[in-house]
Amino acid sequence: MAAGQDVTRALRIGDTLPDFTAQTTQGSIRYREWSAGNWVVLFTHPCAFTPVCTTEVADFGYIQPKLVERGVRLLGLTNSSLEDEARWVEDIAAIYCTPLTYPIISDPEGELARSCGVSCHDGGGRPVRRTYIIDPDHGVRMLFEYPHGVGRSTGELLRVLDALQMLDRHAVGVPGNWETGMPCVLMPDEPRIEALRRFPSGWLEVRDYLRVVAPDAEDPRDT
Repeated sequence: MAAGQDVTRALRIGDTLPDFTAQTTQGSIRYREWSAGNWVVLFTHPCAFTPVCTTEVADFGYIQPKLVERGVRLLGLTNSSLEDEARWVEDIAAIYCTPLTYPIISDPEGELARSCGVSCHDGGGRPVRRTYIIDPDHGVRMLFEYPHGVGRSTGELLRVLDALQMLDRHAVGVPGNWETGMPCVLMPDEPRIEALRRFPSGWLEVRDYLRVVAPDAEDPRDT
């Protein structure tokens, strides 16, 4: 495997995920060719045949159809061997009665994780769980980090994906605890005349800095 560039620190929001090639449980992939035009959820996990990772990999399998609906591809990365990953995936599919059709990268030496800035370990060498949401332009839009013994929330992952796609469609702010179908807020620097052009029915002005709007109802960018 080979990464497209060296990254000397962990990827952060706003960074670009470099291109790379890798061996996975679904065969060899070239990242940018494989992901072309799609959002990507890239998750790292410590190793195969461990209990918390087993539940997470199964949960990702459960939500994969929901990711596909959102134009999102799923990609795992571990430092286990490809042979162990393949046997483990079969075991998980049998335990949870769900096929795992997304690829998981085998990176036994951690070379790819280090070069791309997505290491499965923290600064002290302890295993961690990282999840990255990557947009179609390969930019890091969101990241989650969990300690070794705590599993991820796929519900929160889906919520944040919906929020990011809402942000991109309508250039609005997404409130705390927002769920699909709930109102959003206008960004503070948007001029009133531009906001009226986009939302001619107006908004609820709680304060001059807090303007609540229903963007899916009428933003003309979608027409």
